[in-house]
Amino acid sequence: MDFGLKDRRALVVAASRGLGRACAEALIAEGARVYIAARDPKAIEETGLAINAAGWSARDVSKPGDPEALVEAAAERLGGLDILVVNAGGPPPGTFQSTDVDSWEKGFHLTLMSAVRLVHAALPHLKRSGQGRIIFITSIAVRQPIPNIVISNSLRGGVTGLAKTLSAELAPDGITVNCLAPNNILTDRIRQLAAARGGNVEDQLKLMADASPMKRFGKTEEFAATCVFLCSRQAGYVSGQTLGVDGGVLAKARRLEAEGKRIVHLEIGEPDFATPDNIVESAISAMQNGYTHYTPASGIFEAREAVAQFVAGMLKVDVDPNDVVLVPGSKNVLLFTLLACIEPGDEVILPDPGYPAYASQVNFIGGVPKTVTLREETGFRMDLDELASLVSPKTRMLIINTPQNPTGGVLTAEDVRFVSELAHKHDLLVVSDEIYSQLVYGFHHVSPLSEPGMRERTVLMDGLSKSYAMTGWRLGYAVAPRALAQKLDQLMINSSSCAAAFTQIAAIEALGSPESEHAVARMVKVFERRRDLVVDGINAIPGMRCAKPQGAFYAFPNIEGTGFDERELADGLLAEAGVAVLPGTAFGAAGKGFIRLAYTQSEDELKLGLDRIREFVTARKE
Repeated sequence: MDFGLKDRRALVVAASRGLGRACAEALIAEGARVYIAARDPKAIEETGLAINAAGWSARDVSKPGDPEALVEAAAERLGGLDILVVNAGGPPPGTFQSTDVDSWEKGFHLTLMSAVRLVHAALPHLKRSGQGRIIFITSIAVRQPIPNIVISNSLRGGVTGLAKTLSAELAPDGITVNCLAPNNILTDRIRQLAAARGGNVEDQLKLMADASPMKRFGKTEEFAATCVFLCSRQAGYVSGQTLGVDGGVLAKARRLEAEGKRIVHLEIGEPDFATPDNIVESAISAMQNGYTHYTPASGIFEAREAVAQFVAGMLKVDVDPNDVVLVPGSKNVLLFTLLACIEPGDEVILPDPGYPAYASQVNFIGGVPKTVTLREETGFRMDLDELASLVSPKTRMLIINTPQNPTGGVLTAEDVRFVSELAHKHDLLVVSDEIYSQLVYGFHHVSPLSEPGMRERTVLMDGLSKSYAMTGWRLGYAVAPRALAQKLDQLMINSSSCAAAFTQIAAIEALGSPESEHAVARMVKVFERRRDLVVDGINAIPGMRCAKPQGAFYAFPNIEGTGFDERELADGLLAEAGVAVLPGTAFGAAGKGFIRLAYTQSEDELKLGLDRIREFVTARKE
């Protein structure tokens, strides 16, 4: 896979051996130009020669002035800087043995503050590069004595927290921050567990090391491969948490609002309606009646039964409650299905432009995304011949989304039938994201779940966020083949344990109440009026055109005639016109020449946004 790292310029700190060296070597193999640094002059020179680094420096970055001098030396040698990799796995050599548990602050200060100084020194270069990445690497050597693991774990927590803080602060500047660390956290709690079980501490450590995901303890090649991915433009993960594409634009918009600027928010894919009162009251009553505890991992049976009945009625297909799994947010349906079904190197076909989590999750687990292009001239439907041509012996899964984010396009019955036949012919699993299934305009929603024989090879991915204005309630659901549903249940047990009990009770009300049904119908009518307002307004702007979406609440106008590219227009509208939109390429390469607008604001707000867009584009043309 081409990660787009050719000729990128990277500084890798603490790279004389171990993880740092492995990551530097992996980046060089991908075509990046790499400058490396470490404390030991002889070791870093030997490493630099061995891995063909572009340059190296013996620096003790815990000393004042050294971080700044190192960054400047690297930037001068490389002609700039795009990537900073900080190997912050523990205190500098020697401090583990000289620092006892009661005074571990010394090691914490040396390591964490060195990382802060390096980032501070590198920021001007990363901002100028336009593609800045900061990667923190932190790990634990299982052969260390327990007191040292306590210190190391404290540092790991500090480095992870630093990554999360910086990711929020630097997102407006287009700099992505990631933290690469093993999933297991080892502390002196292991000693307590071992004593309680009558086991040996070292044995417990070994067991945890052997069981850790990707065997990251002591396996440098896994860290190096993941580091290469995190350095690419395809990655958007911070310590296992996704940085949504909305996040960067929203953060900039909030910052401008804090400065007193009036922003029209057309970037947020979230209904502006309140959750219907009957659903809220159901949740309050549930909490008052004790639904505040754990539930079965797949969900309360009555809630799963409500989902089964709702899906069966909507799609005219038999659904058993035992095939339903409730999850805290529908993204988990895709992630759990990928974890259960896809091995590294397996190919997954997905739409472009498409919801960014598809490609991000496939990449994260080591799968290979293959994109089918959605084109304006076909109403953003899939080209069926192109879709068929993408299937190879390595293809295992096909992800579809109807109605679609970001285009508002829908698949027809013919499209769905073709997808189903293709899945049968090549033994593919279909993940069908139908989160906008109730938000359609003059169109009958169709699903592969309704096609003959597709119950056994379809995972329906849906939830309550969009149709019931319940984005913050975090309740999604899967309808899956029974054996796979059991795997999803197992992954729920080992991750979130369960969705919130009172939210599940609210779902019963949402899916089964006529009052909820009427609320959704009213919302759809409002969205349809807003859609027409936005589409007509965009088509009246010189250089812009917009097809009328048949579902969801997004418009995806073509802006090629404005003289801007999509990112220039999105940036200019926010900074100068006070309108927040998303560039089409945030959803994939096929989004070039488009922007996405969400008509999830009031009509007055939409009119204001359209007026500002028109004024901005017209002024440019003049």
